[in-house]
Amino acid sequence: MNIIPTNMDIDMQMDIDMEIDVDTTNMDVVSNNLNQNQNNINNKNNKNDDTNDDMEIDISNNFMTFIIPSVGRESLKKSVQSLIQQSCECWRAIIIYDGCTNILDEKILKDERLSYYEIKKSSGVINQAGHVRNYGMQFVESKWVGFLDDDDCIGKDYVKYFFESCNLFHFDVFIYRMIQEDLKIFPSLISKDIIPCDIGISFVMNIRLFRDCGLKFENSHCEDYDFLHLVKRKNYLLMISHYIQYFVKSCEDDYIKKNIKLQYDLNNVVFINGFNPNCLINYYNLMK
Repeated sequence: MNIIPTNMDIDMQMDIDMEIDVDTTNMDVVSNNLNQNQNNINNKNNKNDDTNDDMEIDISNNFMTFIIPSVGRESLKKSVQSLIQQSCECWRAIIIYDGCTNILDEKILKDERLSYYEIKKSSGVINQAGHVRNYGMQFVESKWVGFLDDDDCIGKDYVKYFFESCNLFHFDVFIYRMIQEDLKIFPSLISKDIIPCDIGISFVMNIRLFRDCGLKFENSHCEDYDFLHLVKRKNYLLMISHYIQYFVKSCEDDYIKKNIKLQYDLNNVVFINGFNPNCLINYYNLMK
């Protein structure tokens, strides 16, 4: 998927976005239709693993990579477990220990999808996760890279829903909704833009934004917003999903047990900086 900057009028996009009202049960139909695509991704990924683990991966949708900055918190074990429990196995994870050493059991590290690096504590007085993420980018061998903090968890269908969305839509950054223990959702369900204090690290980006376009995280108290705002100003395409798949200082089961809704209607999908017109065809297909 090539990066296609666009100057399409945002208001026009928003009008179209608001007019689309599709029952979410149709997403189940799409999910069933894409099961074979997911199997093909899994088979292709396994083939790559069997042939040469050191081979540089060509730009494709074989798998996605998570970068996990860690200061050695015990909660990291739950974060990693949420990866291992993914319904789609097309992922890798790079753990960067910032000024600490590995805390994971050797049994867990036998999973070849996991790797870790230990670095000296980065300097500065503000949250250093941004610099740690930048450091981890050099080890990414996939087209898509996501992020996970060491005290958070992701939903079991995080990877699956992402690749399904890749088959349906065109974007450079894909943003999941996230939820925290007080049930606050962000981006909020009424958000139609990137707003300070209403966005977090629950996104997946094309690695080209970092390597070819020079976009990097800057350490600040709002580093996630700052990065996404920069992406927006550069006119790259962002999509906010209708799925909640990122759980702040909690895990998916905490909300399932309470019957908290984690999937919303398609009219909660938001496109920022426009979209590829071809994606309208996918909307029409969903409406059938």
